[in-house]
Amino acid sequence: MTIFKSLLYLVLEAGLFALYVPLALLRTGPRIETGVLSLLALPFWLFGSLIVLWCFWDFTFSGHGTPAPTDPPKELVIKGFYRYVRNPIYAGVVLIFLGHFLWFGYWALLIYTVFSWIGVHLFIIFYEEPTLRRKFGVAYRLSQARPTLDSWEVPINKTLSFIKPNLSKIVLTCILFFISSYIWRAYVVTHISDTFPLGFPFQFYLAWGPCPPGQNCSEFNGLFVLFDLIIWYVVSAFIVDRFRRRP
Repeated sequence: MTIFKSLLYLVLEAGLFALYVPLALLRTGPRIETGVLSLLALPFWLFGSLIVLWCFWDFTFSGHGTPAPTDPPKELVIKGFYRYVRNPIYAGVVLIFLGHFLWFGYWALLIYTVFSWIGVHLFIIFYEEPTLRRKFGVAYRLSQARPTLDSWEVPINKTLSFIKPNLSKIVLTCILFFISSYIWRAYVVTHISDTFPLGFPFQFYLAWGPCPPGQNCSEFNGLFVLFDLIIWYVVSAFIVDRFRRRP
């Protein structure tokens, strides 16, 4: 019975919020051409789905319950991806959402990703963690040494501690990367020339037209993509670090 309920929740919850809403209702409005970056959607979808399915398996067979708040696990799950982070399902879902945006390029999908992440974070703080503390007591308090969805970090030299990666910094990096690229593209098109660039401050993609049949009217520089991502990651890390240190 638990297996059936877990599968039902997977189909309804994941099918509705990870597939139907973003793909059937939000592929509309302004969009950006993500170019070669759209290929990143494939590993995002793959790893995001793997994380979600693995966690559902652990909830069902190790926790003897489902991820649904109405039928939670009877035992605390601290295996699989839960050995490394407290909220792997949510991290997997965010990867899937980012994959949707990278593949289709609609700004509505990126906005949906950001607000979903904010909503999940609030759900964790105000419902999930207090509920788990009441239900599992000391066992859950001991397990809280694991990082949360928002604080999954890796060891790094203390002098560069502000660049420790976590989900906040990665999400903000993606947002700044695409927004800056779109603003620069809009400025170039309206004020400088009729070319169509991507990337800021390093312009990694440029297309121009009208393009005669059989000719290549675009150029791409993969190294500039890396430079842009590094720059916007450092900016994002600084912003998140300063925000967290505010009194």
